[in-house]
Amino acid sequence: MARNCALLSVAGALICLLLGACGGSSSSTSGPATPTATPTSVADTIIFSPVATTLTPSSTSSQFTITLTAYDSHGGIITPSSTNQFNLAVYGVPDGVITPPTQTLSTSSATFTYTGASFPNNVLIDAWISDPRTGGFAIGQTLVLPQPATCATATQNYSVSLTSTLPNALKIAAAVGYTNPSAIPTPAADYTVDTGSLGTIVPESEIAAAQKDGANGFVIGPGPKGTTCYDSSNNAYWGRYYLAPVDIQTNSGWIQTNPIMVLAVQYTCKVSSCASVPRNPPCKSAANLHYIGVGYDRESGNPSELFESPAQNAFLQVTDANNGTDIGPGYVLTTSGVTVGVNSTSPAGYGAYQLTPDSAHPGDFQLIPGSFSFPSLSSQFSGRGIFDVGIDNMLLKLPKAQWPAGAATPIPSTACPGNYQVPTGVAMNVTLGNPSSPVVSYSFTNGGTPSGNDPDSICWQDTTNTSLAGTPIVNTGRNPLNCYNYFYQGQCGVVGFQQISPAPSGCPTP
Repeated sequence: MARNCALLSVAGALICLLLGACGGSSSSTSGPATPTATPTSVADTIIFSPVATTLTPSSTSSQFTITLTAYDSHGGIITPSSTNQFNLAVYGVPDGVITPPTQTLSTSSATFTYTGASFPNNVLIDAWISDPRTGGFAIGQTLVLPQPATCATATQNYSVSLTSTLPNALKIAAAVGYTNPSAIPTPAADYTVDTGSLGTIVPESEIAAAQKDGANGFVIGPGPKGTTCYDSSNNAYWGRYYLAPVDIQTNSGWIQTNPIMVLAVQYTCKVSSCASVPRNPPCKSAANLHYIGVGYDRESGNPSELFESPAQNAFLQVTDANNGTDIGPGYVLTTSGVTVGVNSTSPAGYGAYQLTPDSAHPGDFQLIPGSFSFPSLSSQFSGRGIFDVGIDNMLLKLPKAQWPAGAATPIPSTACPGNYQVPTGVAMNVTLGNPSSPVVSYSFTNGGTPSGNDPDSICWQDTTNTSLAGTPIVNTGRNPLNCYNYFYQGQCGVVGFQQISPAPSGCPTP
C-alpha cells in the first residue's frame, strides 16, 4: 500500500502548530495598510499580498515576504497575537529549498529564505488562523511559481481505475481528510471526475468524521461559507470550506494530495441561473455530492465560490515522499482509467496544444480555442472550447440574438435548463485547437443514437448579459472520450488528444 510519508510528517508538524507547542515564531516587518472589509467576499478568508510569488533560480540565496490579511465571519479584520497566531505550511518544494517549511506568526507578514535552487512544480502555501467569533478558521492558499516554468520531465505517476465509465459519468474511489489510508471508511465513496468544473466537493458529514479522527486525519475548518453551481443543470450547493488532503485509491494503494481547499456541502437545490447564486441557501434539502473537478480556467467569479486552479485542482496537488517533486502535475483520461501524473508535455501519439497563461489567475491557463458550425445553415462560430466529461450533453454558449435560425428550437426538457436545443437532423462540425490544424475535429448529424463523439442532446445557453457575451463557447460534453484519450499538463498548460485506434463505432478513423 502506497503511503504518503511527506504528508504525514508535515501533518504532524501542523498539528504541533495548532496545539501551540512548537515555538519558533518568525519575526518580520509590518505589511501595507489592510483593505476595507467586504463581508460577502472576504468573510473567514485570508488575502495574500502578492497574490502569488514568482522566483527565478539563482546562484545566491534570497528572501521573500508574503503579507496576510485575515477576516472574520463578519468581514472584520483578525489581528494576530501571541494567543491567536497565523499558521503557515509550505508544500511541493524540494527539502531545504524554501525555508522554514512551517511558521507560526504573531504578525501579518511571513518571510521565507530561498536558496536559489531550481524547483520543478508550483509551490503551495496554506495559511489559517482562528476566527474568535465562530471558533472556526479564516483560511487561504497562495502559490510560489518558478520563473520560467521548467516543465521538467517527471518520473512518477499513478494508475487509478474507474468505478463507473462511459456512457455514464467517470468515477473513482476517493475520500477527503485522511493522512492514514487504513482509517478511510470502506467501501470508499465514488467521486465523479469532472474536467468541466473545479474543486473537490464532499458531504459535510464525511469531512466531520475525518476531522474527529485526529490521529489519522488532517482537517482545518470550518472556514468560510461557500457555494458551487453547475450550469449544465443549475444545481447549486451550499456549505463551508475546509483545508484537507484528498485521498485517491490507485491500483496499488492510496495516494494523497497536499491539504487543499475543499467544499463540504450541506444543502442543495436548483437556482434560476448559476450567475447569481445567493450566499445563503434558499432551501434545506440535504446535499450528498462527491465531486472532483479537475478543469482549468473554471473559476466562477461568484464571490462565494473560492476555488482557483491550480491550487484547488486535486490531480495537480498529489504528493509523495519526495514532496511531489517527482510527479508532473497533470493527468491522462481514457475510458479505462485515469493516470495521475504526466511525464511529458507531449506524450507520443497525442496532438498537443499549448495554452495561453491566464494573467488573472497565476498558474492557470485560458481555455483552448474552439469552434462550432452548422454547414447547412452557413453559420460558424469561433471562440473557446471545453472538453467536459462531467456531462453527456453538448452546451453552446452564445448571446441569443446570434443563435442561427433553424438551429435553436424551444423543447421543454430536463436535459437543457434553458429549454432551447438544436433540433434533430441538423449537421454540426466541432473543432478544438488551432483552426488550421486542430487537435480535435469531428462532424455529426444531431438526433441519431448517440455514439462516438455525438452528444445525447445539444443545449443552447444565452450569454447575453454575462462576461461571456463576446466569446462563443462549445462545451463538448463527455462523449468525445469514446474516440479520444485526453491529457492535461498543468504546470506548463498543455492539453492533448489521441485518437483511439482502431476507431470505435461512430468515431472518425485515425
